[in-house]
Amino acid sequence: MKKISLIAAAASALLPLLTSCDHKELCFDHWDHAARHQVNFQAEWDLTWEYMHEGENWKENWHNYDFSREYEDLLHEQGTGIHSQVYTDGHDNEVTFLSSEGGIVHMTPGEHQILFYNNDTEYIVFNDIDLLANASATTRTRTRTTYHGNSKAPAGTRADEVTVNPPDALFAKYIESYTPEKAMEAPIENITLRPLVYRYYIRFHFKKGANKVAVARGALAGMAGSVFLTDGHTSSEPVTVLFDCETPDGTNDLLVEAAVNTFGVPNLPSPPEYTRAPFYGLTLEMRLKDGTMLEPIDFDISDEIVKQPRGGVIDITDDRLDIPDDIGNEGGQGAFGVAIDDWGEYEDVSFDLGKK
Repeated sequence: MKKISLIAAAASALLPLLTSCDHKELCFDHWDHAARHQVNFQAEWDLTWEYMHEGENWKENWHNYDFSREYEDLLHEQGTGIHSQVYTDGHDNEVTFLSSEGGIVHMTPGEHQILFYNNDTEYIVFNDIDLLANASATTRTRTRTTYHGNSKAPAGTRADEVTVNPPDALFAKYIESYTPEKAMEAPIENITLRPLVYRYYIRFHFKKGANKVAVARGALAGMAGSVFLTDGHTSSEPVTVLFDCETPDGTNDLLVEAAVNTFGVPNLPSPPEYTRAPFYGLTLEMRLKDGTMLEPIDFDISDEIVKQPRGGVIDITDDRLDIPDDIGNEGGQGAFGVAIDDWGEYEDVSFDLGKK
């Protein structure tokens, strides 16, 4: 009994030392108080939707145009969360999920490379994230039965492009080299996540009849199929981005418009100097309120896109954007081109866009 009592007494005497954080040497090994390699990354978001190249300075001159939206209305929304991936030679990559404001990332000693990007996307497909040099993003492929390519495209150049969804807003930040110091409290580092997706504000100006349009869809041909996360350069393969338009709501009965997300044009390095593709095209499909399906209208917008490789404004004024009075009325087709195909729904398809 005496031995048991002595052991109990010794354990009771040691208990305060094991549980209290007043003992300096023991607390140095406690996780909440020990010095370690950690950084508190505080995130800011660059919500820019277009970057001026050779075209109009839209941000400065927006007030000179009668647009139905303000410049700020087209800004991206910041991500709701951040994926942090730490790359270290000879070690497995370390993944940390942070809030939109950032947070603490723990690392091993030594030099690292770090990639941040928003993790709240729906249509983005990430490729080769574990291989930093190849880490890229594409968007989901999609088709619709009514779209058959832009008739203005040179033979063999664009009609067979893969069709895709517009990508979600995507932001990234890459740190090429970071060596954390061991510290009791994580030092604060500020980072800015910059956009890898850009927006085209597309406006179709009608002479008359836009208020008869019930549903309108578009296709933007010649856009980049993927973007690389480390520096924002785009791949060489072109794709066609399918999108929905907004039809007149009474405020402007002569306008059909859309705000379309893309990765920009192919072969686009940073800064924006790139090899011009031979063709960029735009297609508009419309179904009227009485069910009439109109023939698609194709436009060559190569000159506009070359000036605006990373988003901008595309204003379309064309004599073909004129729906006669006898079109769109029950049973009336007049002389305007009318398609016999059904409208056709979007269909998800599986394509390998490749990794370049």
